[in-house]
Amino acid sequence: MRLGDSWNRGLGLAFALNDGASLSMSFSQQISGQAETKLDGESWESLVGSDANAATFNLGLTYAFTQKATLVTTLGVGLTPDAPDFTLGIRVPYAL
Repeated sequence: MRLGDSWNRGLGLAFALNDGASLSMSFSQQISGQAETKLDGESWESLVGSDANAATFNLGLTYAFTQKATLVTTLGVGLTPDAPDFTLGIRVPYAL
């Protein structure tokens, strides 16, 4: 079996709202080609439906509670049928 080639691209932008908060936006896309399979003595055959195009638009908000604790939230909206409809992320990184 040969997996299809995969290409990734992305673009993002962040804005500082003040000394403790920022807003970010990004676009990411992964394009995967068709996989192929081969039985002994046979030719390579493409696997129908193994290719994909997953594109997502992301919005994020980061807020620093203190110099050691930060709240990071992200919302991703799928732009293609192969991408999740939406994703939600919440993280609280803490430095010791």
